[in-house]
Amino acid sequence: MTRPSSRGEWRAFVLTLVLVDAVAVLAAYVLAYVVRYELEWLALQEVAVNRRGYVVVVALALPVWIAILSACDLYRRDTLLGGPQEYARLVTAGTFGFAAVALLSFLSAGAPAVSRGWLVASWPLAIATTGAGRFAMRRLAYTLRRRGFFVSRTVIIGANAQGLAIAQQIDDPRGYGVSVAGFLDDYLPAGAIIGDRWPVLGAPDILATLPADEAIVVQHALTWESLHDLMRALAAGAPGPAVRLAPTFIDLLTAGMSVTHRAHVPVISLDRSRIAGLDRMLKTGFELSVTVLLLFALAPLMAAEALGRSIRRQRMLVRGRYRGLRGRVVTLPCFCPLAPETARLRQLVEKSPALIGVLRGKVALIGPRLVAMDDQSGAGHVVLRSIKPGLTGPASIFGVPLPEETALALELNYIRNYSIWRDIQIVFQRILVLLRPQKAHPPLPAAETEFTAPWPASEAPAPEAYR
Repeated sequence: MTRPSSRGEWRAFVLTLVLVDAVAVLAAYVLAYVVRYELEWLALQEVAVNRRGYVVVVALALPVWIAILSACDLYRRDTLLGGPQEYARLVTAGTFGFAAVALLSFLSAGAPAVSRGWLVASWPLAIATTGAGRFAMRRLAYTLRRRGFFVSRTVIIGANAQGLAIAQQIDDPRGYGVSVAGFLDDYLPAGAIIGDRWPVLGAPDILATLPADEAIVVQHALTWESLHDLMRALAAGAPGPAVRLAPTFIDLLTAGMSVTHRAHVPVISLDRSRIAGLDRMLKTGFELSVTVLLLFALAPLMAAEALGRSIRRQRMLVRGRYRGLRGRVVTLPCFCPLAPETARLRQLVEKSPALIGVLRGKVALIGPRLVAMDDQSGAGHVVLRSIKPGLTGPASIFGVPLPEETALALELNYIRNYSIWRDIQIVFQRILVLLRPQKAHPPLPAAETEFTAPWPASEAPAPEAYR
């Protein structure tokens, strides 16, 4: 079993990260000075160069920046080494840092000690340099993780089907940095083996005595008494591993919850699963930009594919009918597949005509999986119609087909916790999957890879259609 990470490893990582952030911010201020005075790109107003004033402001700004990064939870273990939240918080911290430096420039001398052009340039540069520094630190941590560092020892509380699925999904010390030590359960005796792999360590009440970093609670797998005791201990700040709650299906079906009052009685209001407002505007702009770039990049390959099929007199296009936003019919073209198993790049070329559907607003580039019109399986498909389906999405970043329940949970979580940073991460991960050497993977049961389409089976795309 992979050894759990020690507190010393994380303490050393955070201290190094603080140093990297300080150097990155300092580099941003130096670059901003060059942009303002050497290149004169932001010469908004002629200001006499007072180098001492800049030195004073920067010296005061560095500890303020570190304090702001800490206040934005950018040194918390939960935020580091996974997901786009770290970069999203970094943008927020950069904005606060810009405002703090502007205030310091006034307070340090009673008048603006630095030029406005320098301040304007330092804002995006500080975000960019700290982001680059953290990206490099992530790469270093991932390299060390393959040698056994930064691995969290995790316990699953609740040994039902969902608990087993969670364990199978996250138990990847070298990839995700999680090592599942075993299960705690109300119904199975200690020593029982789950999934031919993990032992039942005992009942949930022994959690505080285990040498674990975190525990994931599958709520409906426990008795009411056990769940109640766990929540009381968590609310009281009892010692022990960090506790995470695996979401129930109802949790995932809502975009959020808020407490309101009706005649002085507190009630919980459930929001619908959807992406709206500023998030929708950012998502649309990002997807249109990426789609246009993809079409330009793939245009020569698409032309060569069409020309080759024309010369060989092979069938050019097939059209699939899918469920779109609010159940509307969406028709998407693709090159007729020539073989059931092809290289990833060829699959991308074959599906590339569907990108026109993104420009027309019929589908999204990133979103829930496309579902054929005649596919009636899965109640979750009804909920996923609250946003446009996507040609790729959170269920496609692994490069292999996922069980239906796992893929549905990923997509519902994507809708509920949507941010533009999540879309950027998915695009980046899909590029990595595309460039990664293709490996054969064991087939899933037929019920989990079933794919239906309105054209004959001999012409149907592979199960990863449009992924």
